[in-house]
Amino acid sequence: WEKIHRQLLPTKGVKAIVQRQKNLCSTARSKGPNAVKTAKQKVLQPLMANEIATIQEALFRMGARQGSEDWESICARFLPHRHPSCLERLWREAHPDPPPAAGTAHPSLSRAAINMIHPSFHTA
Repeated sequence: WEKIHRQLLPTKGVKAIVQRQKNLCSTARSKGPNAVKTAKQKVLQPLMANEIATIQEALFRMGARQGSEDWESICARFLPHRHPSCLERLWREAHPDPPPAAGTAHPSLSRAAINMIHPSFHTA
């Protein structure tokens, strides 16, 4: 929020920017689609199959253990459109199992639960 204040809205305070975002994303206050609501939904959408595979590969190569993941690096190198804190939460929700230890078999997508995959990939 501080970066938005400095670069885009220097005349508005951080608290005012946060409150405006909340109002624009609230279904009670904001009717219909708007750019802020759309952007927030895009950031918080479920992980897609290719993102899951990318994260699994990155964690495997990094030899990360659950709780020691470097989400900043993963986002910067592989998923720049995701925010590290959102990515971590989405990963924990979608994949509660710890990442495989280095030296074990490579993770496979066949282990992915169906609810981890973006709804657009589901068949009717």
